[in-house]
Amino acid sequence: MWLKAAMPEALRGFSKIEKSGIGKPLLRDSLTNSAAAIEQLLAFAVGNGGRVKNFKPHVTAFVGYLTAHEAHHRSQIIIAVKQSGHALDKKVLYGIWEWGSR
Repeated sequence: MWLKAAMPEALRGFSKIEKSGIGKPLLRDSLTNSAAAIEQLLAFAVGNGGRVKNFKPHVTAFVGYLTAHEAHHRSQIIIAVKQSGHALDKKVLYGIWEWGSR
């Protein structure tokens, strides 16, 4: 959404992921490409007055917003898994916060 609003040219070559045929390689590649596009947006914003088009505060606040938004989605996923009756391993639950290890 933010790429579409702030830097649509960074979306060239992207296509919508359909429900059928989703697998880890497609998701990994899509997330890698999305991260590169966001990096492009942030670099442009930093080099051009510190503003992200269509976002009122500065680029630093935008990075904070993106971080909080991703944390929100992580929580949604964890809740959905738990509510569906599946247990999450503690290694997984703690692992989402251990950014320095894989």
